[in-house]
Amino acid sequence: MKQESATIYELLSKVQGELKAVPKNGKNPHFKSDYATLDDIIQYTSPILSKHNLSVTHIIQDMCLITSLHFCNEKVSTSVPISSFIQNNKNALHQLGSAMTYIKRYNLAALLNIALGDDIDGGGSSDFNNTPIAELPWLNWPRGNKQNQYSAMIELFYEPILQQNLNENNIFNYFSQTHKISAEMREYLECNAIHEAAQYNAQLEAQLDNQTDLNNV
Repeated sequence: MKQESATIYELLSKVQGELKAVPKNGKNPHFKSDYATLDDIIQYTSPILSKHNLSVTHIIQDMCLITSLHFCNEKVSTSVPISSFIQNNKNALHQLGSAMTYIKRYNLAALLNIALGDDIDGGGSSDFNNTPIAELPWLNWPRGNKQNQYSAMIELFYEPILQQNLNENNIFNYFSQTHKISAEMREYLECNAIHEAAQYNAQLEAQLDNQTDLNNV
């Protein structure tokens, strides 16, 4: 009796069962934490994927970077728009390279269900205070010149988002524990803040990778 060949999902299940903690050789001095770089992920996962006859491709189509796992005529894919990471300025080519590295890293992690850094529980309930809502301060936009405002945005929004692993489902609950939030601010938190925090983190990691490359010259 002819044995049926495994499906890509069955092979992916076996791969995920063999994957343990990915080495975290990236150093983020800003957050004083370690993270798994794209090189870490590729070097760790490639032998396991190859063992199960799975291959990986990254292609750009319609300004999206698509990462796919392949087995015979089957594939599993995930994609992220590159354009959302690129601003119209003289550094667009450099931004493209940084964005591609960043997206490849997260696409691979998503497909293989692996963690990239030191995750903290998204709820963060142990850190929330019990101050009555009426006594909480309003969450306001930072004031000052452009540079000071950006620095304040990093401290006020982006660092908590990244450190607490916030997403669209828990970001409002997180900030509402310590502040009163207007409808305008809630819209920003749920629609833009997470994406802008990801952009900030991508730029930071690109700077760290570039510094590492310079140190290795």
